[in-house]
Amino acid sequence: MRANDLNFPFPVLGMPGVMQGEPPKVSYTSYIPDKNLIQVPYRWVFDIDIKNQCILDLIQSGKAQYMCEVTCSATLMRKCIFSSIPKIEVVLGRREVNKRVEFSLYVVAKEHIADYDNDAANEDYRELAPFDIDVGTPLAVLSSYRWDADLCYEDLTSLRSILQVLKNTSDPAQEYVTLNLEHDYIQILLPAQQYDAFMEKSQTDAFGEVIKSSLILYALQAALYQFSPELTHRWERAVDTYIKQDSKFEGLSLENKGDIPLIAAKMLGNPFKRLGATLSKLTVLSLESAEAQGSEDEENE
Repeated sequence: MRANDLNFPFPVLGMPGVMQGEPPKVSYTSYIPDKNLIQVPYRWVFDIDIKNQCILDLIQSGKAQYMCEVTCSATLMRKCIFSSIPKIEVVLGRREVNKRVEFSLYVVAKEHIADYDNDAANEDYRELAPFDIDVGTPLAVLSSYRWDADLCYEDLTSLRSILQVLKNTSDPAQEYVTLNLEHDYIQILLPAQQYDAFMEKSQTDAFGEVIKSSLILYALQAALYQFSPELTHRWERAVDTYIKQDSKFEGLSLENKGDIPLIAAKMLGNPFKRLGATLSKLTVLSLESAEAQGSEDEENE
C-alpha cells in the first residue's frame, strides 16, 4: 500500500481496500482573522472520529497518538502537532505561512510495537501478522486538507483578484485579443489601440457592463475551460476556493464542462441581465436627449 509516496507492508487504516469497517472521519473548524489583523494567528481545530477498536486501544494505552503534519513550501515551514485525544488544534503565526498550506492527519506509533495485528485487516495482511512497527510509523491515514494563505474570501468576489487587462507589448503586430493563463492572474492582452480605448471607456458604468458581458466573460470562460485540478496557478486556486465556499455555485462543477458558462455568469453577477438593464437605460436617455434637442430646435425657430 502507498501513502504520500511511502510503501507500507502492513495494514494502514484509511487506505482503500485494506481494513473492514467504517473509515475514519475528520471535520474541522477554521478561525481566519481579518487580513489587517496581522498580530492575530490563524487557528484550526480538527475533530477525529475512528471506529477501529484496535487502534483506539493503542491510543488509550499510550502506544499510539494522533498527529497533524503541517507544511508550507513557500516558507519551508514544517511542523507536527501531536494529541492523545481525538482533537488537534493548529495555530500558525501570520508570518509562518504564505500561499499553499497543507495539513495531513494520521495516527502514528508513539513507541515501538513488536507484535502489531489488527482484527479489521483484510485476510492477506492477517496471514502475515504480527508486524514490527517503528516509532512514528503511520497506523492510520485520516485525511488531508489544503488552505491558501494568500487568498482572502472577501477579495475573491472581485475580478481584480483573478484578472488583469494589459497592453500587449510583446507582440505589437497582434490584432486580436490573446490570453496568458500561465500566470498568477488571468491576463487579457489587448492590442495597443484597443487597450487605450478600453482604459477610456471602462471607467463609465454603461460601457463597464458592455465590457463585462463581452471581453471579461469571454476571457473568464476561456480560462475556466483550461482550469487544471492541479491548481498550479494562483487564479486557479482563487476560483476553486470561491466556487467551493459560495452557496450560489452549489450543484455546479468545473469538471462538468457544461456547467462552465453558468459558473462564469454567476461569477460576473449575471452580466447579460445587467447589460439588458443598461441598454434599456441608455435607450431612455437617448430618447430624452432627442426630445430635448427637438424642443430646443423648435424654440430657436
